[in-house]
Amino acid sequence: MSLRLFLFLTFAGLVVAQAPNPTIRVAHGVLQGAWKVSTKGRSFASFEGVPYARPPIGKLRFREPQQLKPWLGVWDATRPLPACLQYDPFIKKITGSENCLYVNIYTPKMSPGANLPVMVFIHGGAFMYGEGAVYDASNLMDVDMVVVTLNYRLGPLGFLSTGDEVAPGNAGLKDQAFALQWIRNNILMFGGNPDSITLTGCSAGGASVHYHYLSPLSRGAFARGIAFSGSALTEWTHSIKPAEKAKALAVIVGCPTNNNKEMVDCLKYRPAETVVNAQIEMFEWKVHMFTPFTPVVEAPGVREPFLQQYPYHATRAGAMMNLPFITSVTSEEGLYPAAAYQESPDLLTELEAHWNELAANIFEYNDTLPLNLRNDVAMKIKQHYLGGKPVSQETFPQLVQALGDRLFVVDVGKTAQIHAAKSGQPTYVYRYAFRGTTSLSNLMAHNDANYGVSHADDVLRIFNYPGVTTRDPQDVAMVDQLINMVYTFSTTGIPKLSNNGPTWEPVKPGSPELNYLDILSPTKMEMKSTNDFGQRAFWDSLGLTKMRTTASILRMNFEFSKSCLLYFILKILFFLFLFVLSSHCLCEQKNKDLI
Repeated sequence: MSLRLFLFLTFAGLVVAQAPNPTIRVAHGVLQGAWKVSTKGRSFASFEGVPYARPPIGKLRFREPQQLKPWLGVWDATRPLPACLQYDPFIKKITGSENCLYVNIYTPKMSPGANLPVMVFIHGGAFMYGEGAVYDASNLMDVDMVVVTLNYRLGPLGFLSTGDEVAPGNAGLKDQAFALQWIRNNILMFGGNPDSITLTGCSAGGASVHYHYLSPLSRGAFARGIAFSGSALTEWTHSIKPAEKAKALAVIVGCPTNNNKEMVDCLKYRPAETVVNAQIEMFEWKVHMFTPFTPVVEAPGVREPFLQQYPYHATRAGAMMNLPFITSVTSEEGLYPAAAYQESPDLLTELEAHWNELAANIFEYNDTLPLNLRNDVAMKIKQHYLGGKPVSQETFPQLVQALGDRLFVVDVGKTAQIHAAKSGQPTYVYRYAFRGTTSLSNLMAHNDANYGVSHADDVLRIFNYPGVTTRDPQDVAMVDQLINMVYTFSTTGIPKLSNNGPTWEPVKPGSPELNYLDILSPTKMEMKSTNDFGQRAFWDSLGLTKMRTTASILRMNFEFSKSCLLYFILKILFFLFLFVLSSHCLCEQKNKDLI
């Protein structure tokens, strides 16, 4: 570090330390925040742990978010408050608090007339874990933009559904929509423009962004969106048979299941940690990277539903907000969850030994395919990606590609093409293939091996996520490029990275070819096009379609059960026939003996 830069940062730090803490009046009271310094030495105001709804505790558990009551005095917004209660698969513990509905706001300009674009970020974590405050906005504060992160309810507390009005589900998504309205109503006081909100999110947060495009509760709340590595079309982002899962959880915690109201009333007053911990017993394998409790289609008659149609049906029907859209993937998306398989040498061996059973779980078709078809699909996946070879360290990269295509890439591509065709708005796709110094996969595998460019590596670098650090000049240059993309899209609706790179072409509406920008390094980017993004043709050939509904799945299972029942009835009749025949023969023999 040069002496000039050292003196500048020291002076800036002294100024920030000596300046009075920033205060702002919002609709519900006065906030006191703190001054901080950005990555490149710019002063900005930070307001963390700001409540946007009443604590969802007691009788409000599983309910939609409720209006906040005004507070007296000054709210201390100088530090983050707890994350929502969750099972964290990285540390395998329950953490957080049920009282957790907070936003964190960061702004380089406090004036209400600053009119800065606003970036709202929804954290990922498979709808099971995560928090807003861990996403550090210091890098983003080097540009003129207000950044907001938020918490929302997770796991069963956020997504348990009885399939009726008793517990309609989607409480976590309703939290997000409620937070968006709070932001829109108050962001002017932080220097933000309420008419220029860019909604962003990664993984489950990216899927959430897509959900908000489809929800009536979010209409008018934002102007454009970026779904990093996430789509509402992906199987793991919506729950099949949610009422059955709610009852399974109730049994685990000792609640009655004969009546939904009695069951939910019981669940409301079980310790929150007990409810969250119970989901662990519902996991089908020892690697717990996805929860059974995710968004649902709400039942007819539910008041103010978040989601009324299956995402695939809604997007195909054009039932979405017609707004500009960016979505993305990384080159090794499947490292989430596959990097966790590197945590123990026994996991890949176990996966190989029980491939047919576990494939249905890790590729998310347990609930969408009849039992009699699952083994065939499992073997087709292994043959197509692994060439029929066993799961091992040798075939691990191919397993990563298979998981990435199924869990992320194919559906991100479909989302972009449908959105471009139905919305009439510019739709952009990029593929991030730059391997930085560190990766999310290193945090998951607990080692420093280079497995490739993991799911979320781009976003975690933008936000200087703990453990995914920016260390060398290439990393820093890549961060600058990504931030420029977000900033230009937020201000003009047209994303740009490098001034020297190719023109980023939007997806062509109605074309079978998908245009995407391939980001290989800070200085190397290429426009590419394909009609088989994520080996879509193979996955479509398996019958794992997005047109599945609960009714069709139940019908498939019923038909399969009916076939099994018929088989057993015929088998019983056959044995009865043999029994009668043998009895008759025995009687005939006895009669002969008597004669």
